Amino acid sequence: MAYTPKPGDGSLFTNDKRTSDKSPSMTGYITAHRDIKKGERVRLAAWTKGGDGGKAKFLSVTMSDERERQSDAGQSAPQDDPFG
Repeated sequence: MAYTPKPGDGSLFTNDKRTSDKSPSMTGYITAHRDIKKGERVRLAAWTKGGDGGKAKFLSVTMSDERERQSDAGQSAPQDDPFG
């Protein structure tokens, strides 16, 4: 059975098809847990997973809903700090 990420989660893997320095080092997907508006900033967090000796095999990524974080805290996060 193939892994299906939960809404708001995703993964980035080493790009084995990289052809130049301009190609991305890692690629992957995230499954959105809600509609995202054009121009809206969405907070992402990543964890190194499956590595031996400090070498990452992949990054596990989670997308946070900034609107929920703001309402939970009862205030808005600073706009210049992407990680609140």
